[in-house]
Amino acid sequence: DQVWMKENLRTTRFNDGLPINNITDDLKWAGPNWTHPLSETVSSVSAYCWYRNDISFKYPYGAIYNGYAVLTDKLAPKGWRVPSHKDMEIMLKVIDPNLSYEAVTTSYYTTEIYRSNVAGTRMKSDTVKNWNGTNESGFSALPAGFRQDWGYFENTEILPGMAQPPMVDYPRYFTGFWTSTLIEFDYSSPNTSAYPLMYRMHLHWQDPGLVVYHPGQFSY
Repeated sequence: DQVWMKENLRTTRFNDGLPINNITDDLKWAGPNWTHPLSETVSSVSAYCWYRNDISFKYPYGAIYNGYAVLTDKLAPKGWRVPSHKDMEIMLKVIDPNLSYEAVTTSYYTTEIYRSNVAGTRMKSDTVKNWNGTNESGFSALPAGFRQDWGYFENTEILPGMAQPPMVDYPRYFTGFWTSTLIEFDYSSPNTSAYPLMYRMHLHWQDPGLVVYHPGQFSY
């Protein structure tokens, strides 16, 4: 049996009471060696921010955390944990028993990708217009947005070639959820640009039922 929170996390402190870094600057979020939107360098500092650096989004959407904050193992309240890769897999298979699976191998790591064409609708909140959710699962996912690896927020700074979503009555059209599972790399590979990845789950407005669960960089 699993018990999941029905609200997004919004803490600004780790569960030992120490503050989490609030990074608002795009370059500082991306890291000191950021040069362009395809940069593979992200900040190695545990951090959080509010969507568009606006604290009014704290309720009900919660905070945005980078992967380093997750890896401290102190982000969730005591008695709770950030879900592991296995935790997320179990939940998705309950929501959609026909969840598809694909193993993907690159030159320096092997990972797993899960997809569902119905779980997204069942997991999304049914209280947000155009979010296309029924919330049959009770998960109550909200379109909380995310922050790119180079510090930009989706969808407030649209880069060339990026699709602009339709105007709706909420500020975001996408959400993602971290897991605590780090993907192991083969650092003996000749590919020298390997950067850390963790599993995360994505929900999107465009495909109402779609859930994509796959690796993501350490920004969120």
